[in-house]
Amino acid sequence: MDAKTLEALKGSIAKWETVRETLKQEGVTDCPLCQLFYNNGCKGCPVSKKTRQINCCGTPFKEFYKDPSVARAQAELDFLKSLLPKDAAK
Repeated sequence: MDAKTLEALKGSIAKWETVRETLKQEGVTDCPLCQLFYNNGCKGCPVSKKTRQINCCGTPFKEFYKDPSVARAQAELDFLKSLLPKDAAK
């Protein structure tokens, strides 16, 4: 994972830490990963690489979007954290 993508992933993790507290999120407009990859069909996004889908399909985000809850926000947060390289410092 290149440095720019890692920075965006960490930013998205920080976003979901806030979402877990507020249950409010703005979709692609406040997601650092989406800022990098959304307009390119998610090509190169670590989320898309993991799920082999676009637009966060196959992630807990879709369930959160349908019915926001702390548990669903935590599930998305955990999913994003699982994408961090093993040697990446938080």
